[in-house]
Amino acid sequence: MIDFLWTIFRYFIYALALFVTYKLVREAMHYFAIRKARDEIVHYKVLVPRNDSQKDRQEETEKDFREKIGIMSQFYRSLHEIRELDLRNRIRVWLYGMDIVSFQLVCRNSLIEFHVTTFKEYADIVEKTITSYYPHASIDVTEPPKLDREGYFVRAYYAYLVKPFWYPIKMYKEIESDPLNGMTNTL
Repeated sequence: MIDFLWTIFRYFIYALALFVTYKLVREAMHYFAIRKARDEIVHYKVLVPRNDSQKDRQEETEKDFREKIGIMSQFYRSLHEIRELDLRNRIRVWLYGMDIVSFQLVCRNSLIEFHVTTFKEYADIVEKTITSYYPHASIDVTEPPKLDREGYFVRAYYAYLVKPFWYPIKMYKEIESDPLNGMTNTL
């Protein structure tokens, strides 16, 4: 009986060592892939003009608000399809754990800026996708935003869902107010 328990314990240790080794190798691959891809990244600053005329303010209704969120939902879905273009993209996402497109909200001098970061090979796709959903958007290639100034500190957050499902937190048809307004007001 003791030999049987010892054998089970050994297999458990082997399985645990194999799992830990897999995690360490994957993290090392992620680290080196990111260091290699650092020079292949394009940063965009996206400006969407506001409709500030009196006529535009009167036409803004709850229906228009939900339509804009619906357009953004379709925009994200079309960008999500980039990861499934070919086998190389699937490997990059799964094995290296690399994001294809990244979005940032940057608050600088009390102004909110939208930044998009992607690889050079996807820059045209991302730019065309943005302009197809938002034809009046201004897209400029910029340097990555420098957030560290002497005497100040930087605070950054990631938002993750508890479960990896594609279910939204709350459907845009049920939202009462602008969710981006709540986030940007805290910035």
